[in-house]
Amino acid sequence: MRGLENLQIGAKLGEGWSVDTVCKECGELESECRCHAFKERREPKAHKLHFRLEKRQGKSVTCAGEFFLEESEMKEWLKKLKSSLGCGGTYKGGFIELQGEWREKARAFFEKAGFGLKR
Repeated sequence: MRGLENLQIGAKLGEGWSVDTVCKECGELESECRCHAFKERREPKAHKLHFRLEKRQGKSVTCAGEFFLEESEMKEWLKKLKSSLGCGGTYKGGFIELQGEWREKARAFFEKAGFGLKR
């Protein structure tokens, strides 16, 4: 370990350098990450929502999206939808994922709320 006293690794913060962390979802640098990149906001009637059923580990999952709203606004819509259907769900990457088969009822909910739907 001789001679390592003068070795300096890294940069000091405050000299104009910044630290770029790694995104926990995709593994990319935060400056290059597209996970949380907000797309343009659209009014509800300008959406073209698509509903599909997926099987995950033998269970049904209803996916609805893609939504172009701010995350806080989407969380409010998700809360209303889950309470009206009586199911669990989450919001990930512009899509709502509901536990169970809820395509028709979710479609009716968003149609009543004024969202545009794909036919």
